Amino acid sequence: MRYLALVKKVNGSDCYPSVIDESAKRLLEVIALSYAQNLPLTVSAALALEPIASPRTLHHKLGLLPRLRQICGQMFFDRKN
Repeated sequence: MRYLALVKKVNGSDCYPSVIDESAKRLLEVIALSYAQNLPLTVSAALALEPIASPRTLHHKLGLLPRLRQICGQMFFDRKN
């Protein structure tokens, strides 16, 4: 899959802003894989990804990632919430 090749290349570089930690990277992976499968996440489903981080942390990352231009909420999240 082209996405996984891109992840390997990006993880090997310094292009991530320093505020993007491992939990944010894992959240980005889930969002990208869901989008690639044409199954956009709901915000509720993203907050339920507790193996990645706590709901509070995930909520913070969901607010942070669009500001860092890593995701576009309208593109990745189903509007059903």
